[in-house]
Amino acid sequence: PTDILIFNRQGGSTTLYGADLSVESWITDALRLRGFISLVSDDSIPKVNRFTDYLLNGPTTKGAVEVHYTHEPSGLSLGVQVRAVSSFPVVSGVYQGTVDRYQVVDAHVRYRLPWAQDLFLDLAGYNLFDNRHVEFLGAPEIGRMVVTRLTATF
Repeated sequence: PTDILIFNRQGGSTTLYGADLSVESWITDALRLRGFISLVSDDSIPKVNRFTDYLLNGPTTKGAVEVHYTHEPSGLSLGVQVRAVSSFPVVSGVYQGTVDRYQVVDAHVRYRLPWAQDLFLDLAGYNLFDNRHVEFLGAPEIGRMVVTRLTATF
């Protein structure tokens, strides 16, 4: 994904540092482990207009770790992912405050239907332990969500 920063104020020069690291390892032909971490040096740009800091409205640290298993002969695959986001300050319109840090666990199962090689039944659970949290000030609280879908590939 591409991140775009949009600033509505102009000021002097500033420096922020950031890094994204993504790692994927195939433990066996069927078992994969992957993870990522995204870091930025600060959640604000100091004294943009000589009076206040300009907030990036985003976390300085976020990451995830996933374990994924695929059994090709049966058409079954499943995975579990843990995602974490650090707290961060927000000033956006009338919303001012701090978004609390949160961690969630997601899981998914995919099954290839035996009578159609290009037809899959998917079940995904997001925030399985119902860790209710807000991902941005002014947005509604998010809890558990379970989604099913039937996917056809061509």
